[in-house]
Amino acid sequence: MSARKLGERLGLSHVTLGRKVKKGVDVFATWSKELDKNGLAWELRGDKYYPVQE
Repeated sequence: MSARKLGERLGLSHVTLGRKVKKGVDVFATWSKELDKNGLAWELRGDKYYPVQE
């Protein structure tokens, strides 16, 4: 999923996603899971975001 689409899903800007992902994989996954309406954690792979397979 693109940063713009994930931003829409989480209710924030793609710029905010970019800042948060720089804090680390685990931090981003936990943070995104708290915001996701379905409770999915997300990770960045290349230039797209994917749900974390738990």
